Amino acid sequence: MPAAADIASVRVSTYKAALTLCDKPDPRTSADAKFSLQFCVASALLRGRVGLAEFSDAALVDTALRALLPRFEVEVDEAREAAYPACWSAAVSVTLADGRTFQAAQERPKGDPENPLTEAELEAKFRGLAAAGGVQTDQIERLLDWLRGLASPAPLDPLPLRSVARGA
Repeated sequence: MPAAADIASVRVSTYKAALTLCDKPDPRTSADAKFSLQFCVASALLRGRVGLAEFSDAALVDTALRALLPRFEVEVDEAREAAYPACWSAAVSVTLADGRTFQAAQERPKGDPENPLTEAELEAKFRGLAAAGGVQTDQIERLLDWLRGLASPAPLDPLPLRSVARGA
């Protein structure tokens, strides 16, 4: 992953509704950062991920990430606009200080029906969200075991919610 100082510019091309909702170049709160196209792409570029931790108070004031935000240009791509709402796509072009340019496009966002999360990705997301909600690791695994049983034709045990309550 490049360092923020190595990135000269970032261009994001997408459909108009994405920019209407998510063109927030200077987010000040976690909620704003979650809906900031610039913040999310910068996090992906610098950290290699965009998860709950990337929206913490510390992440919001990260100097390297903040320094990268003014180097963003966002634009409506007419082809992507024409394909919306059937297709929620975007393209990113990153130009490094040495002049090299890297491009990537995503026609179907990860998690969409046409580009679903794998079972492993879904379980990792569940674990992360449950842990952030204060659920203990052993309780998370018990819930996952129960959820996996939903695909079984056998009768289900009761949902172990009572045993998952914080401090229980």
